Amino acid sequence: DLKKGGAGGSFIAGHNWRFVTQAYSDMVRVGTITLGELIEARTLITVNAIQLGCERATVEDYAALEENIALTEQYTRDNDYARRRLAATDFYRLLAVAARNQVLLMSTEAMSATMLEFLKAPRSRKLLTLVESRHRFMQHFRRRDAEKASSEMVTYLAGVNQYLLIEA
Repeated sequence: DLKKGGAGGSFIAGHNWRFVTQAYSDMVRVGTITLGELIEARTLITVNAIQLGCERATVEDYAALEENIALTEQYTRDNDYARRRLAATDFYRLLAVAARNQVLLMSTEAMSATMLEFLKAPRSRKLLTLVESRHRFMQHFRRRDAEKASSEMVTYLAGVNQYLLIEA
């Protein structure tokens, strides 16, 4: 909901960030920003969420991330690409939740929703790589090793990003 701010401006109240998502999507469509720029920003924001998450994550955050990986793995086995894609994208939101930073959460959700528009049915190699990478990531994340967790994520995202840019 759009609300009037104390200084006369306005702000978006609650957790309804569809306006931000729509802005990202529109900017990519009309060429104000490139898909490559969006991908680059998404990677940087994800790394920041990982760094804060390594400091702030709780047992509940770890459980939510592990549950997400299990769902992603199940959808992969079932060849349920639509649900797998949604679960894989939701992983980034869960990371941002673990970071305990609303701006990172808003940015992550908006960018993830925009990225979903560009994701097509993934190739089987990508499906297997995703689950393996997430398991490696969680080993580092649980140890609160931001450097190794970030490195694993950046390596995985580089492959996804290359795929997206080729397919776009």
